[in-house]
Amino acid sequence: MKKLHRILLAFVLILALSAGVLSLWWEGQKQDMYEDSFQSSYDYEVTFTTDSALSNVTLYIPLPVTNNTSSVGHYIIEHDFNNDDPSWEYALVDTEHGLMLSVKTESIEPKFRPLPVPISEDDAPSQEAEPVVSDGYSDETPVPESIYFAAMVPADHIIDTRNPLADEMVLLPKYNLNSSQDICNYESRIYAEYGSSPDALVEISISMTGYNEWWILGWQWNSYNEWMNILLSGPQEGWVSVNGMLVTGEGVYKQ
Repeated sequence: MKKLHRILLAFVLILALSAGVLSLWWEGQKQDMYEDSFQSSYDYEVTFTTDSALSNVTLYIPLPVTNNTSSVGHYIIEHDFNNDDPSWEYALVDTEHGLMLSVKTESIEPKFRPLPVPISEDDAPSQEAEPVVSDGYSDETPVPESIYFAAMVPADHIIDTRNPLADEMVLLPKYNLNSSQDICNYESRIYAEYGSSPDALVEISISMTGYNEWWILGWQWNSYNEWMNILLSGPQEGWVSVNGMLVTGEGVYKQ
């Protein structure tokens, strides 16, 4: 009986040792997968939509900034933005509200498209239909097309997505911050100057995301996100206030 107990005890010890070795091996494998796949980036996007012709357009737009510098802003100046459309000019400008992105163009002529129509798999056409685009509003083309500006800039460090206000790039300027848990509401500023008809509607949306992602048997990530949106009516010449929101601590955090 004692011999049987010793055999069982040895068997249990071997199992425990094997499980411990296997656990250490698996933790090492997960760490290797994490380090091999890890990447951090900042995504910045501006969407500009108008239903009327605009002339002599100048915008000063909030940028992701930290310590009065913006790697995103420098990337925009040095690389393609808005598909390298030569009719747009970009520059970094120091304003009374801090460092911002200057966007200029001589004129914008809106384009319109139809409302999206959902298509089931059974009704899907054999060939992709040519998009219908019009120079003016009509019942067939009531939706103004948006102009997109976008940049993705890799980061050289793990982004602090839990507390980005401390030392990460965030959209600036920020005034009258009102924080609650992981959400911060605030006011910002946009400078808009252009000629237009009195009833022209222009919508400007700005978004920014800082995120980390890695692969351990599937992609995992964490991030912080910001949004601003404003609707302007008629010609503009000056600073306007815009509401923004910052959401932090989204996603998974590696222990």
